[in-house]
Amino acid sequence: MSLKQQPMGIGWKREGDHVVGHVVAVEPDGSRKEVATVAYTREQALHNANQLLAAIGGKS
Repeated sequence: MSLKQQPMGIGWKREGDHVVGHVVAVEPDGSRKEVATVAYTREQALHNANQLLAAIGGKS
């Protein structure tokens, strides 16, 4: 199974002045493995959150 076909999720948390996303893949056996992290400034996180909300609302 390629990473593109693997179920994934992003867990977000605040780490100091950054908002960090921990990208987690679910393995075939049900275990979870962190495959990447993304760190944003608060301003960058706000911009990305607005993009996500727009996509959910169908305005992307």
